[in-house]
Amino acid sequence: MFIIPFTFSPLTSISNPTENAGLAKNSIKIPIVSELAAITFKIDDGLQGQSPVVEPNTRNVNDSSYTFILHDQSVCTMTVESAAGGNVGATTPFFLGDDDAPNSKTLTAKSVRINVSPVESKKITQLTIIGNDTGATTSITITNPVTISSLS
Repeated sequence: MFIIPFTFSPLTSISNPTENAGLAKNSIKIPIVSELAAITFKIDDGLQGQSPVVEPNTRNVNDSSYTFILHDQSVCTMTVESAAGGNVGATTPFFLGDDDAPNSKTLTAKSVRINVSPVESKKITQLTIIGNDTGATTSITITNPVTISSLS
């Protein structure tokens, strides 16, 4: 049995296969998605509270777009703030557990807006962000204490 070692680098252009969006073989820098602050909505703001924009940045290597995975869309809503443009799609597989998969929402964009939704009781979820060119990943926590009863 023979094992053939290989390296994988995603191509950005079929017509120019030397154009490489991923890490160069001799790269000594690791792509890191910038640290993003957790999002916590405030009860006092109700549904009129802030709708933060999540706009990641990858250090050491540029990502042209990101895949945003909201693990439980019953906690809040997520919409595209700045589109990725072109034929951009998720390039890195990410697996969700059986609990997250039915309620998850996935968008490909440069940035997304997170909006509060009223919930029955305080809920917490995760937003996973993956750089589509590098595969660099980070997650942030979203907390929503804005209940239907608090709006009355």
